[in-house]
Amino acid sequence: ELSELPDDRDLDVAGYRDRSYSVFAVHPGKNNLKQFNGFFQAQAIWDEIMAQTIAEYCTDHPEQRMVVIAGRGHVVKSDAIPPRVERRIGAAQAIILNSDGGELHPPEVDYLVFMPQVELPRVALMGIVMRMDTENEQIVIEKISPQSPAEKAGITTGDILLALDGELVNSVEDVKVFMMTKKVGDKLLLTVQRDRFFLDDKKIDIEMQL
Repeated sequence: ELSELPDDRDLDVAGYRDRSYSVFAVHPGKNNLKQFNGFFQAQAIWDEIMAQTIAEYCTDHPEQRMVVIAGRGHVVKSDAIPPRVERRIGAAQAIILNSDGGELHPPEVDYLVFMPQVELPRVALMGIVMRMDTENEQIVIEKISPQSPAEKAGITTGDILLALDGELVNSVEDVKVFMMTKKVGDKLLLTVQRDRFFLDDKKIDIEMQL
């Protein structure tokens, strides 16, 4: 991992440490200087790696323009990714930031976008914690949230998840991608394999209301 870090990295960009502390201060342990130093270095290295990736791409593709989408703390014009890109390749940059109504200063941004507040739809959740049993290549249901759709449907810990709506799932990622197609209120058919004492394991189809 150390070999993959940028050789050219700067932890002393003016104002960066103070701004990092304002973010760190809202987390538990805000008076722990050692913990803050680790947080600060991690944030700086994160920005340096993103800046290096941008610089390498732009250098390899001089005929193209690059759009970077990153969290607002990473695009502050004065001390985040932009000056680190500037240090490497001197590329022309324009920083566009969505306004959250807070105070901003001219050195931080070139353009502001004012967006109406939007409430995202509720996410359909089963209420389970899964783990991948890599030895047996199985998705094991390890925990069930109280009062969740999974508990109400009769899913139990230890069940092995085989399929959703008849579609085989081979990894936790498969399950997550499948669930992106579902909405709150949808019905979902789970096929699980359940261990039964003194009997062979049994495949069960269970209908769940999300």
